[in-house]
Amino acid sequence: MRSPRNVSSRLEPPENLRATGAGADHRNMRHFSAALCQSGWLLDTLIMPACCKLQRASETSRSGNFVFQPTARSLHPVLAKISIQDRMLARVLKVEPNNLPNARIGAFSPRDIEQPVAYPPKSKLSLGEFDMSVLSAVIEPQGVFTAVGILLATMIGYILFDLLSQPPFPSKSPTLLKGYPIVGVPMLFSARDVLFRVGKAISKTGNFSFYYGKVQIIAVSGERARKFWFDSKDLDMSQGYEKLFAVAPHVELDPGSENFGTWFDRNLKKMISAERLSKSLPLFTRDIREGFELLGKRENKVMDPYDNIYRMVYQLTMRTVGCDEIAESKNLGDKTLRQFELCEAGSSPARIIIPWLPTPRHFLRVFSAAQLYMVLDKIVKERIKMETKKDDALQMLLDQDTNVLKIIQFIIGALFAGQLNSGINAAAMIVQLAQNPEWTARLRDEVDGVIAKHRASEDESPIDVLSRLDLETWESKFPLIDMGLKETIRIEMVGTAFRKNVAERELKIAGSDEVIPPGAYSIYQIDDAHLNPDIYPNPMSWDPSRFERGEDKRQKHGYLGWGVGRHPCLGMRFAKLEMNMMAAIFITMFDFELADKHGNLKTEPPPPKDRNKFSAHKPGVPVYLRYKQRC
Repeated sequence: MRSPRNVSSRLEPPENLRATGAGADHRNMRHFSAALCQSGWLLDTLIMPACCKLQRASETSRSGNFVFQPTARSLHPVLAKISIQDRMLARVLKVEPNNLPNARIGAFSPRDIEQPVAYPPKSKLSLGEFDMSVLSAVIEPQGVFTAVGILLATMIGYILFDLLSQPPFPSKSPTLLKGYPIVGVPMLFSARDVLFRVGKAISKTGNFSFYYGKVQIIAVSGERARKFWFDSKDLDMSQGYEKLFAVAPHVELDPGSENFGTWFDRNLKKMISAERLSKSLPLFTRDIREGFELLGKRENKVMDPYDNIYRMVYQLTMRTVGCDEIAESKNLGDKTLRQFELCEAGSSPARIIIPWLPTPRHFLRVFSAAQLYMVLDKIVKERIKMETKKDDALQMLLDQDTNVLKIIQFIIGALFAGQLNSGINAAAMIVQLAQNPEWTARLRDEVDGVIAKHRASEDESPIDVLSRLDLETWESKFPLIDMGLKETIRIEMVGTAFRKNVAERELKIAGSDEVIPPGAYSIYQIDDAHLNPDIYPNPMSWDPSRFERGEDKRQKHGYLGWGVGRHPCLGMRFAKLEMNMMAAIFITMFDFELADKHGNLKTEPPPPKDRNKFSAHKPGVPVYLRYKQRC
């Protein structure tokens, strides 16, 4: 065998190859491989296994030289013409070059070279030695396409491997409901009620496990599991909703600042304190009264409560957690309500599976949030320019030097917690009363009794009397309205509650030997309690007298409408107040009944609620009421 030839530091090929076409191709390939080697990334992911095999072969040779026949099994086909120097090999193997004194490797293609070529260990390679000849080799079309192909294939392989890999559930986890590769069980967002029916059917305990993408989720059910689930300090609500039910845009807080959830709760409590609600009562009654008076002036006395009442709830909510400029402007109110609804609709379940996926819904959410930002930013700048200060939530946040982006996150979060549920429930209660005239009469008698007790003179109108009521009266003197609202929420509330196991241990689910793994998410279906016939007989029937009979007390945490356990609803006081006021004033001002959009009487009830939805939502088919003014 011939002695090994010397090679230049620029990786020029042996003399017997320079003049031939094959040699030229070999040289280009070597330069191309050297450029790839300098990047490090391709070596670490593609060439590493082959180089490890070559190193072991070198160590078994006395002289350090050996002949290597590339095959599909041992080396990627592209590497059949790549020469690898000691320095490159040292980089791949993450060792010092001096530790490879005998690693002289000749990697070649038998088609081009009849005799093996061994390279001496003293060849040096540095970034500065790659001149224009290397660049010209890299940018040749064939080389570019090969490089791009390798990079794309490697990237796709890595992404697929990452998406397909799912952390295993421990042996004591509930029965696994199998799903599809990558996506897991898509019914979590497309058919949630069906998901729970199927999951409970395959499980002896009513608990089951499944994946959504790579996310581990444990679904629980039953009275004992419900009590454990809502009372556990190791199941975090905010992290559960942030992962599985995120709507508001993410805002990075300043280092050292308090947790956003803590900051949010602290400010929300201030905005809905008894003192601020008492101060806002005259504005609330004025807003509601003016809204209903506009309805009374219509020629066509037909309304869609999921539009008209929903908008009025938005006005009151914006006045409480937003700013007066929007609450008092119909144009700004309508504009920002559309932006909020687009932002809410932009929640993309696909981004839970692939967080970086640029879905159309995500772009819609970003766009609508940007529009909200511009509206609020303009209001803030106008206040600063005119040196105006108002007594509203926006001013409260501005006085804390809160940036506009964080204010938007707060407002969207507060609107999502209050507007969506309260707007739907306030409208749904009026629709239920239209179908139950006996309950309308009972509630009207209750309101008339309060009016009679507080009337200052015989000439004072019922609406004038209601406008003077204080906070204590609104909160305590309308128990029948409160029961009607409670029953409406029981039927209207769909979807699930979310938690995350933040403990560094498995959590045993009460009533079974099954566990929730550390770091896993857990869900509980609201219908497991609210539509449970053992708690509420004939559960789909709207019957507020259930709460007179105490049906909600039959099981622990039998009613979830206002939150239970460690997470009661922070906005409950304000939500009850605005919905009670709206119901009392509406039934005082109007007689009403179900109708079609032309005002013709309807006797059949609206279609039942879609239990597969994952949050409060307007009916798929519009619902109309015809009405006439009473006072």
